[in-house]
This record gives sequence, C-alpha cells and structure tokens, in this order.
Amino acid sequence: MLALPTRLGGLGIINPSLMSLYHYTTSVNVTSALANLVITRATLMPSDLGIQQLEEKNLAHNQRKAMETASVTELLAILPAKQKRSVEIASEKGASSWLNALPIARHGFALHKSAFRDAICLRYGWQPPLLPSHCICGSIYTVEHAMNCPSCSRLSFNSTQREPTLQPLQGEHLKYKSANGEVGARLDVAAQNFWGKDHQTAYFDVRIFNPFAQSYANSSMSKCYRKHELDKKREYEERVREIEHGSFSPLVFSTAGGMGPIATTVYKRIASLIADKRQEPYSNTLFWLRCKLSFSLLRSAIMCLRGTRSFHSHSQHYSIALACAEAKVH
Repeated sequence: MLALPTRLGGLGIINPSLMSLYHYTTSVNVTSALANLVITRATLMPSDLGIQQLEEKNLAHNQRKAMETASVTELLAILPAKQKRSVEIASEKGASSWLNALPIARHGFALHKSAFRDAICLRYGWQPPLLPSHCICGSIYTVEHAMNCPSCSRLSFNSTQREPTLQPLQGEHLKYKSANGEVGARLDVAAQNFWGKDHQTAYFDVRIFNPFAQSYANSSMSKCYRKHELDKKREYEERVREIEHGSFSPLVFSTAGGMGPIATTVYKRIASLIADKRQEPYSNTLFWLRCKLSFSLLRSAIMCLRGTRSFHSHSQHYSIALACAEAKVH
C-alpha cells in the first residue's frame, strides 16, 4: 500500500524488488537507439532520435500508470473495509498535497517529527501513539472522539472578526424548517464583488467533517460532501438570497484535505483573483493554494488530537512561483 503513488493513496515509497525490472526495461528501451549509435560508431545522429526516445518514455509512463491502477484494484479487493476507506479518502484530490511538497519551513510546508507521525496515522486510520486514556469530558479518548467531541474539541478558527451578522427577519417565512431564523445569526466570511457582480456580497460558511466517523462508513465521499452542502444551503441560502440579497456558498472540507464541489469552485475563483493581483501563473497559484489548505487542515486535525501544537502557520511572504519551484508543488 505504501508503495503506491500519493495520488492513489500511498506514500510513493518504491519497492525495489517489484519495480527494478520495470526501470531496467524502460532504461534499455529509451537508450537502445543511442546505444546502437555508440556501438556502430556513427558520426551523425538521426534527426528523429529525440522523438523516438520521447515515444518510449510516454509508453513507459502509460505502462506504469496501468500497473499502478491494477495494483490499487487488487489491493482494494483484499483490504479490510476500514483500511479500504482510508485509501479511498487519501486518494482524493488535495488530500496528498502536504506529502508532495518538499518540507520547506519558510513556505509553511514543514511538519516536525511528531506531527508528521500523527499525520501518517490519521491518513491511514492507524492509532497514534501516546494518546490520553480519557477525554476531559470523561469519555474514552480515541481519534474519532477527538475529531467529533463538541465539548472538548480544540479546533478553532481565527475568523471571528470576519463573521458577518445577518439581518433579523421581519415577518419573512423561510421554506425549510432547518433554516436558521435566529436573531444575530452569523456566517463565517462575507466578501464584496467576489463573483464579479457589482455591489453583491458573497457569503461563505465553513464545515469540516471527519470522514472516518462511523456515520459515514457506508457513504461515498461524494455523498458526504453533498449531504453537508445541502445541510448548509437549507440553513442559510434562502435567508441570504431573500434578506441579504447576496449569494451563499457552503465550504465543506474533510479533515483529510479534500473539499466539496462548491468549495473547489470557490478556491479556483480565489486562485484566479490572487493570480491576477500578484501577476502569478494561475496553475501555480491553484497548486500553492491547495497545498496551503492541505497543511492548514492537517495542522487543525493534529491540534484536535494533541491540543498542544501551534495552530498558526510560520510561513513568510514569498513569491508563489518561488514557493512552487522550491517545494516542487505541482
């Protein structure tokens, strides 16, 4: 499992006994034309030599992808249900961004040893070492309890000053019974002209859920995201649209680093705005933003688990292109 690439839920630790023949065969095929020129002492290099080598490399790349896909299929067929779920969650887009980036502290892409150990345990549903025996609420302390307990969760956000208060209802009737009609109801973020519409305010509310919770064991990740997005929409969308005359977007994330469809659209928009403002390539900005989000969610999950880790990022302000180049974020 750990030999799989990170995009398929592994750690990218190659098993030499399984991959040595593939790498040897690939090397022979790619260099065979050049080796023949050396053996025959040719004085001129064919004009299509580079094209031949590129074709061989593409063929080898496709073969490797097919081998990896077959390995995942075989692995998922024999893994226990809990471990299979862990691999599927780790395969989500964005869930492995923190593993793909080089650990450069000044860009905020580094974890200390204990945090990295905890991150690997959370990724695969393993039991982290040296956990407390009981929670402060009196329950037995487990990873699932640490992520879900509302009375003792240490997960917090520094967005209090940004929370907009919604206007009170004045006789309006909301369609859904689950809609929030309380006086003083708040959302997490409000942004003017976010979608490019003059004078319209875009409202956002964040929800982070634990995909390893028992209640989600029989649901696909797409259904989990959809459920949480619909819950948020029923609670706030009509009130924001009819009373605030704005747009509402629920931002749903998993503790593993994945995000829902609406959050993906919002983050693409944020990347576009940042890229335009800072004159950075859009692709680099999107990869950088996804990596920063992955580390933020990971540090938050570890903070829930341990409670003593620093929640704040220590990254300095550098060019996005420089951060992507140095940390190999792509």
